[in-house]
Amino acid sequence: MAAAGLPVDARYMIEGTLSRASRFEGMTRILSCNARPTAVIVENPPCGAGAMRALVVVRQALFAVA
Repeated sequence: MAAAGLPVDARYMIEGTLSRASRFEGMTRILSCNARPTAVIVENPPCGAGAMRALVVVRQALFAVA
């Protein structure tokens, strides 16, 4: 990011274990920010699965019809 001259927002730097559960929690935290990032990088396929699951869960909550 720095080499490309792009700023890094510390709110999006989420530390945790290399697991689906950790990345689910991290993505949920990112999605709770008012200014959401346009892209997310994860470490491995299981982490990607956790992040994608959070996207599905949050989307369902946002578009739930009562």
